[in-house]
Amino acid sequence: MCPPPSMATVLDLGDKECGDGPLEVIAHALRQAAMGTGLEVHTTNEDVAVALLVWCRMVGHNVTEHGAGRFFIHPAPARTPRFPPLRE
Repeated sequence: MCPPPSMATVLDLGDKECGDGPLEVIAHALRQAAMGTGLEVHTTNEDVAVALLVWCRMVGHNVTEHGAGRFFIHPAPARTPRFPPLRE
């Protein structure tokens, strides 16, 4: 169950563009978020909003939009690697 957005860490990307690496910033913030919480992301850039939705779907995160440019991301559970690490 997703916690309410008011309990989430807020990340304001402002007008940052896709070339500025917003998805890397979001991924880092999700890794730093407390277990069981999510991330609320604010952006004024429509391209970043679209990229965010596509990326979340690709990696399995649950994302909901809460108004124009406001998204709540509940991270997918950690996955076990598909392949074991290579041995030297």
